[in-house]
Amino acid sequence: MEKFYKLTLERLIVDYKKDRLTASGLIYYYIQIKAKDSPIGEVILDSKNVCSELPINIDQFNRAITEIIDSPDTDVSCGILPDGQKICCYGEMSERY
Repeated sequence: MEKFYKLTLERLIVDYKKDRLTASGLIYYYIQIKAKDSPIGEVILDSKNVCSELPINIDQFNRAITEIIDSPDTDVSCGILPDGQKICCYGEMSERY
């Protein structure tokens, strides 16, 4: 029998602090967790709010989002909204692909 465990935000933070995840990995899985809570798989990320919730700063957040946007093999799609502060992301469960 296969065992699965639910990936939680608390677990992500612990793994990040123990250097098991990069900032990009932390943000990637953060988007996946938040997208699963959304009926359409959409997440609006405000960098200040995310950085207050996660142990990263704004520069790390911006680099991580850039890496996710530039990565051809990711199943997360992101784009910067017109206000320049928020990023709209769609997780792998999104119907928008």
